Amino acid sequence: MSWRITQAAYRARMLARIDTAEAERYDAAVAQLSAHDQAAYSQDLVELPVGAGVLDVGAGTGALCSIFVQRRGLQLTVLEPSPTSRLRGRNGSCRSA
Repeated sequence: MSWRITQAAYRARMLARIDTAEAERYDAAVAQLSAHDQAAYSQDLVELPVGAGVLDVGAGTGALCSIFVQRRGLQLTVLEPSPTSRLRGRNGSCRSA
């Protein structure tokens, strides 16, 4: 007997775990970030030159995009495989790839 599953089966299982309630929990957790936390995220981007590309892989609902878009001149790409999270996306502040 093998415990190994296919990549497609694993992906389907992971995507099924992200329902509306899970997306809401993610948004709630990000909403609790303090100004200090947000500044720390922004600080990680300070040394990037204007026009630099940032890839947010597994962006969830895009809750952290609002931090990324504050840094003018970045080329932000968001990748989120969960349809539920993409549908809850942040009012166009980030576009899903």
